[in-house]
Amino acid sequence: MEVVKKIRMMLEIETDKRTMEKEFGNLNDLRLFMRDFFSLPDVADRRAGESIFPYSGPERRMQI
Repeated sequence: MEVVKKIRMMLEIETDKRTMEKEFGNLNDLRLFMRDFFSLPDVADRRAGESIFPYSGPERRMQI
């Protein structure tokens, strides 16, 4: 049986004002960091202007 000795996750975030690199040992710490980082008032999520739907044209429905 294989035993995991260490988990290391490196995160690098580059903004127009700074670059930061942080290491995490578990997914929960990473999730908390990402939630807090993107909720800061001076950080805008790059996806904020994108629609979640791929098609933005007029709605089409099949005639029954």
